[in-house]
Amino acid sequence: MTTIAISGSRSGIGAATAAALSALGHRLIGIDLRDADVCADLSDPAGRAAAVQAVLERCGGLLDGLVLCAGLGSHVEPAVKIAEVNYFGAVELLDGLLPALRRGSSPNAVVVSSVASSQLPWDRNPLGAAFEAGDHAAVQAVCEGAGAKAGHLAYAGSKNALTVAVRRRVVAWGQATTRRRTATVSAFLEPA
Repeated sequence: MTTIAISGSRSGIGAATAAALSALGHRLIGIDLRDADVCADLSDPAGRAAAVQAVLERCGGLLDGLVLCAGLGSHVEPAVKIAEVNYFGAVELLDGLLPALRRGSSPNAVVVSSVASSQLPWDRNPLGAAFEAGDHAAVQAVCEGAGAKAGHLAYAGSKNALTVAVRRRVVAWGQATTRRRTATVSAFLEPA
């Protein structure tokens, strides 16, 4: 039986994915704010660290799959929360759970992004440098400076940065595997 961790497991795409994977017989470790195997607030650095630790404990340090679906839409306030969950929440889980995935059989990670990521080119993403630097204060300042468009900027900017981050990890993830195992990191785009 394979073990798969899935963020955003209680609603939307995450819940649908969890149901489908469960029906196929996979052992799931759901991550969400409440009513999940691992309850964690991915908008908070401490919550993200706690989520990684709890998943590692539940899986015994061995994961076969990771599906990162947790995300917030452009309507959420404050807008910085969108950026924290959509980018930092996904990237920190992805990086934090890589050692467990390395131990899995044919490990795979799927990251759900959005078509909104293509609406903002990377070289014009005002949040890009702050995300790459891990500068939470700069992300907040850019969001606050966007005024009434903050939610849309946080959403498109975070999804764009997430897609770029996943693409940049593909080579390193491939090199981190043995001959018997391959690791895949994928970004799937959802409708905005």
